[in-house]
Amino acid sequence: MGGVLLILSACSVSEYSPRPTSKGVTREGLGSEQSPEFSPEKRNDEESRPVNDTSGNGSAGPSLADQNERVARVNALIDKYDNGPIADRITVESLKSLLSESESPVYVVDSRRREEFETSHLPGAIHQSEFEQMLDDEAIPLGSHVVFYCTIGYRSSKSTQKLAGQQTALRVWNLEGSILMWVNLGNSVFETGGAETKRVHVYGKEWNVLPRGYTPVMF
Repeated sequence: MGGVLLILSACSVSEYSPRPTSKGVTREGLGSEQSPEFSPEKRNDEESRPVNDTSGNGSAGPSLADQNERVARVNALIDKYDNGPIADRITVESLKSLLSESESPVYVVDSRRREEFETSHLPGAIHQSEFEQMLDDEAIPLGSHVVFYCTIGYRSSKSTQKLAGQQTALRVWNLEGSILMWVNLGNSVFETGGAETKRVHVYGKEWNVLPRGYTPVMF
């Protein structure tokens, strides 16, 4: 993979105006034309299908049935809260493909508060302040991908739209289902310090859709 996995948190991603530089992209260098390099096609609920028969009697095994139920609940939350353009979304599996196949750097950006970020985040995460410092230092290469996520996609959708509406040099995505879909499709999250964890901040009771063995955190 030509890029690195980075994550941004808690965001006000605003007041950007196009000004690309020869070195890289600054905060002002995030304009409107989207790169055609990568185009995800499937929704996350399609990625969890077909449901294979693991019981021998024509019914789905309990783990697959539980996962499909949780994925359906997450998708219901997406439909309720993520009002951003569907064309700006990238699914979990498409993100993983992008990370492994893209020749351009990929930055995954966490749109939550620092406390949520510190509870757990996707692998290789960095906080918004670090990412913004990289923008200030013109350290983001032209043509990079930026993928925002939050709990379910509402806050990250806002961030995606703000950046995508003004950027000229980056391809900006919103991770569909965000961290809830990430863990429900079997992917790990990590706490500050690098240790894998089963604790996830879920924002509120309605968002408590976690796999078995996970501990919801609310504050």
